[in-house]
Amino acid sequence: MKSQIDSIMKNLIDSTKNGSLAWKEHDPAAKSRGYKRKMVAKGSDDTSFSMQIEYRLSGEKWTLQSNYLFLENPDLPDGMYLISNHANQRVDELRDLIIEHFCKDLNPTIETVEALLEGISKGISISTLRDNKLNDLGL
Repeated sequence: MKSQIDSIMKNLIDSTKNGSLAWKEHDPAAKSRGYKRKMVAKGSDDTSFSMQIEYRLSGEKWTLQSNYLFLENPDLPDGMYLISNHANQRVDELRDLIIEHFCKDLNPTIETVEALLEGISKGISISTLRDNKLNDLGL
């Protein structure tokens, strides 16, 4: 089975590189698309491939998460097969190619999170937030 998975990964990588396999964003209207996207592609048979590309915030730094590739085909047991980057190192190589070719704008910033955190702080109490800012300024 390992050789078949290796063959699938090689074909997916080669087809993504040469542009013969197009990956599309599953939900281009998602609020989280600045740091997370589900990308899908269809094979010439009944197989579809999907991968979640996600950055996670750790402290004040965004890190790209390790990935899984999902194969969906009605003839597979349970209709699906999961390939992790632990089982096949090329999963992350495919992820990087998808980012390079189809998600060039996927580049989360700390400023986005700071603005969200500011909104959360305002949601607690606008007057307390204002008073704390004035105190920080020494007023």
